[in-house]
Amino acid sequence: MSQLEQVVEMKNQSSLQFTQDQIELMKKTVAKGATNDELQMFIYLAERYNLDPFQKEIWFIKYDGKSPTIMTSRDGYLKIAQESDDFIGLISFVVKEGDTFSIDAANYTVNHQFGTKRGPIVGAWAKCERRNRTPVVCFVDFSEYNQNSPMWRKYPSAMIQKVAEVFVLKRQFGINGLVTKEELDTGELENMQAVELMVNKKHIDSLLNLVAKKGHTKKQLRAGIYKAYGVSEVDELTINQYKQVMHGYESLPDAEDIHKENSKEIVEEVGTQLNQKSDQEELMKSQEASLV
Repeated sequence: MSQLEQVVEMKNQSSLQFTQDQIELMKKTVAKGATNDELQMFIYLAERYNLDPFQKEIWFIKYDGKSPTIMTSRDGYLKIAQESDDFIGLISFVVKEGDTFSIDAANYTVNHQFGTKRGPIVGAWAKCERRNRTPVVCFVDFSEYNQNSPMWRKYPSAMIQKVAEVFVLKRQFGINGLVTKEELDTGELENMQAVELMVNKKHIDSLLNLVAKKGHTKKQLRAGIYKAYGVSEVDELTINQYKQVMHGYESLPDAEDIHKENSKEIVEEVGTQLNQKSDQEELMKSQEASLV
């Protein structure tokens, strides 16, 4: 039995188990470029925390021969917590200028009242409770964590709130070996550009021109990318996703050649093309920035 198969058959880790065929598929897709040892670690963490790489709950990142990073999202941390019988709850809110806010660190309590006139974002707080454990409470400052990326500019409240939630979930449940995008500082993100590398106006224009040339509509495009990636606007795509969408549309026939098909069928075809392409390429998802 190979070392990889031994990892797969580890007991008492989680309900998630991988077949040898799935392991071979990982090598070509979600863990592309991984050595055998790195793949063993990836499988170990996926099984330990019951995160499915084929459902994009955990992914493997490796660039230019550097040490790999195994990542998940805030939702991945929350899934780990929710699968524990000891999980009591998670609460968080964004703090803005004009709010009344204080934390009693000694008693792990938060006093937060929204102001009648709320100003700019100051930060966010979160509290995670677990049975027979001391609660974990934190406050994160917006100015320290704001990455000024397209996602942060568009959804600043959701992003800073997720930073706070990631902090308390990781501490309360002792999650090791994984990181989320929210935990990486600006320097680390620059070294992993695909995490934040988003489409620009040139990309958007090229895609829209191709869609129009094919005789399809923006509505069908949005429905297709939502089905494939969970985002509904073109400017929320990463560069890798943009390339997959372009490839998908280039593979589609012109609308006049499929005029007998209804809109729903076209959307299904677009989504299927994108999903097939996505399963064949390295998965680097800033969609990890899925909204609260």
